Amino acid sequence: MKRIEEIVEQLLKSLNITAAPTPVRKIASNLGLVIRAYDLGSGVSGALFLDGDVAVIGVNPEESKERRRFTIAHEIGHFHLHKRNSALFVDKDVLLRGKEIGGVQVLFRDGNSSTGELKLEREANAFAAALLMPASILAKEITSLKLDEYGHDEDIIKELARKFGVSSIAMTYRLTN
Repeated sequence: MKRIEEIVEQLLKSLNITAAPTPVRKIASNLGLVIRAYDLGSGVSGALFLDGDVAVIGVNPEESKERRRFTIAHEIGHFHLHKRNSALFVDKDVLLRGKEIGGVQVLFRDGNSSTGELKLEREANAFAAALLMPASILAKEITSLKLDEYGHDEDIIKELARKFGVSSIAMTYRLTN
């Protein structure tokens, strides 16, 4: 996972991103990815697929803003980490879990993928966490907080989550890891 942290730091540096919240839509655009809202059904957060020559991140518009940001970051992770020769790299196990929409094979992000059981999913989750809550920016934010103004650790986590545009649970995992 250290390699993923380094890849994300280089990506952020190349785009001159030095403050929270990370502009995931701008990053996707800079990588040539298109983001589209799709009715993906209950329990499906997002998808990454090719639509002709365009790589598309499909996002479930029914989910919270924080969840959509994580999904976009997760799919950027798949694109950035798991592509070969400008095509998407998807292993057969995962591809079989997808389905076809309009003649395009789609890899879905759902409740099972977020468990991190699959190596590709663990890597994409780690990429998303590092992208949304970069270690260097997170360290600066923690240092700048006036900790005595907060009653409980949960209040600090909520404030950091707000600044980074993520859920409190995501921030808790990031700080723990």
